[in-house]
Amino acid sequence: MQVINKVDSLIIEWLKDGKSYKSIENQLHVSPNRVSRIKKMLDSKEKVVSKKIGRPISVNINKQVEVFNKTINNPSLSCACLATEIQSSTTSVQRLRKKLGFKYSTLRKSRFLTLKQRAVRYGKTNL
Repeated sequence: MQVINKVDSLIIEWLKDGKSYKSIENQLHVSPNRVSRIKKMLDSKEKVVSKKIGRPISVNINKQVEVFNKTINNPSLSCACLATEIQSSTTSVQRLRKKLGFKYSTLRKSRFLTLKQRAVRYGKTNL
């Protein structure tokens, strides 16, 4: 039996000892849903795994693959444009690109200057 959370392990011990739901809820300050979920897992002999605490992840595997493919196909596509295409936030796309290993910044447009224009711009006579 795999138990991730200390509170869940206490709930399991107290349920095996025969404590009531109310006493477990009051002593550990947990919801009745949590106690009943763990009880159901114990009764069905499943692994007891704690739920992730906090906000759920908004970007799933499909979006990760989509961001990867679209970035490979069109590297000059900005995060904002890509975010509107896949209906996600710009920061999520930036975070995903960084996580996927892209050293990402938009491509800079290079100026096609003649030698004379370069000399005027950079102040050098020998180019």
